[in-house]
Amino acid sequence: MKFLVIVTPREVPMPPGMIADLLSAQRDWLNEKVNDGTLDCAYGFVGGGGCGIANADSHEEMHALIVGSPGFVLSDSEIRPLGDLNETIGAGVEALRRAAGMMPSG
Repeated sequence: MKFLVIVTPREVPMPPGMIADLLSAQRDWLNEKVNDGTLDCAYGFVGGGGCGIANADSHEEMHALIVGSPGFVLSDSEIRPLGDLNETIGAGVEALRRAAGMMPSG
């Protein structure tokens, strides 16, 4: 399963040096996860935060990935499950055609 992960920085009461160390560890962790295929990609936002596409076999595995990252304490995460484009749009088209077939002729 693929997940879109959007990370937003959080204000934390830590010394700047400690935050810098956590961010450095997070960068190394992200590079490791891209290299081992756990992440398809990872991008930083201008001004802080970022996003990526993660691969996990379950919601629980995705949760473990997020809370296991070095930067977990520094950010809030929004996680959205992703589906195949052709299948999701196809299901929408099919549902709309079914709904159109139920409409009274007029």
